[in-house]
Amino acid sequence: MITYKFRGRETREWGLIVNEGVGLLDPLTPKRNRYTQIELHRHGEMMNRAKVYFESRKISLKCTLIGDGATQFSERAAALKNVLFERNSFGATFRLEVVTPAKYPLEYEVYCTKISGLSSVRWRKGVMAASLTIDLVEPEPIKRVYKLPKGAMRVQIENPLGLQLSIYKSKREYFKPQGGVTLEPTPRALLDAKDKTISVLYDYDPEEDYLIITGDLSEDSRINVPNTIMIWK
Repeated sequence: MITYKFRGRETREWGLIVNEGVGLLDPLTPKRNRYTQIELHRHGEMMNRAKVYFESRKISLKCTLIGDGATQFSERAAALKNVLFERNSFGATFRLEVVTPAKYPLEYEVYCTKISGLSSVRWRKGVMAASLTIDLVEPEPIKRVYKLPKGAMRVQIENPLGLQLSIYKSKREYFKPQGGVTLEPTPRALLDAKDKTISVLYDYDPEEDYLIITGDLSEDSRINVPNTIMIWK
């Protein structure tokens, strides 16, 4: 079974069933500035052999939204729009997590560009449903994803080349109440740094958490994060 999560919460909390995820693992498209048109008296085109840069990743989720009657359906639709378009303290991205039968989930930092089809509503025996498509963009598709050890409070990133990095820590905006006690909100955070050793104080998710690093990355970036497991490169 495949489970989709927005901001660390299963989509089914909003009555949203994801039937298909398109573009999750598609190869990235190089930007057209990799090629230069040459004179008419030569064949083809000349390649720019400098570093290759890629377009953002486009993801489409084909879904069904279900509610027990018009009131619940409307409430769920409003809550879904809020979670997809809500801005946080550092921008518009949020964590999309796809849990599969594989050992580790797929992790993305995305923003939503469009929800289409929500107005095409069907009724059946009091249940209200609509098929819709959620279009997402991962603006920085070249990334490193690391699984953190349980209880991590500090993460050290070794960056020997002094590359400019963006570090996304925590997939949730808050912790769920546990044992009848409501925990204080723990906001997600984005850290920009280019130091050769970057120390990150980490407010971890008590269930399981993953650190995403984007920035000036390539095969020879030599980034290392001790005591973690790299699950995406």
